[in-house]
Parts: sequence; structure tokens; C-alpha cells
Amino acid sequence: MDLNLWAILVAALANLIIGSLWYSPLMFGNMWMRLMGIDPRDSSGMKKGAAKAMFFSFLGALVMAYVMALVVSFSGVTSLLNAIEVAFWLWLGFVAVTSISSVLYEKKRVEIYILSVIYYLIAMIAMVIIITLWRP
Repeated sequence: MDLNLWAILVAALANLIIGSLWYSPLMFGNMWMRLMGIDPRDSSGMKKGAAKAMFFSFLGALVMAYVMALVVSFSGVTSLLNAIEVAFWLWLGFVAVTSISSVLYEKKRVEIYILSVIYYLIAMIAMVIIITLWRP
């Protein structure tokens, strides 16, 4: 099993870049803050823990990219279409389904769930494409 560590690293970085854009004021950041009950004009509390959050988000993205690389390697995915298909099934089985419990049991808003799972779908597709097309 050959894994391209550079592809894993770039896929993890792509996840962070997509997330940074997705949750920025350019896209859905203001909507997310409003849904979370955070005043966009007073986000000082969010800035305080941003470095720690980004560090652990990156570690999580690295683990996710590594596991995706294992799945791609084990399943023999080589094409763009297969990469998108694998990303979709990973997303559906491990993100969309498990994340719904936050709505059902933790009383999070459905809108936050939808915003979050769509981000993960896009990020996971990008990550699996990078890992698939950048073979060792």
C-alpha cells in the first residue's frame, strides 16, 4: 500500500481552506454566526480561541485525509468519477448520518446541520480528488 503523504497533507490543507472560505463573511459566516446566536460585530470570544481551534481542526483534517487515502488505496479508486463517488459514500455514511444526532438529541438547529454537512461534502470531495489524482 503506497500512500502519498504530500497528497494527504495538501488534502488536509484543502479542508481548512474550504472551511475558512465557507465560514467566512464572504460565504456563510454571518449566517452561521446568526444561527449560533453570535453577534458578528462582537466576535472577540471566537478570535480568542482561534489558534487552538485551527490547530485541532488541522489535526482532525490530517486524520480524515489519512483514512481517506487508506480507503482510496484499498478500493483501487483511480478516476475522478470514482473519487467523487467514494467521497459521497464516506460523507453519507460517516458525516451526514451521524451528525443528525446533534439535531435530534442536542437540539441544534436544522439549518446549522445543513450548513455543516454541505461543507463536509464539498471538503471531502475535494480531499478524495486530491488523494486519488495525486498518486505516489
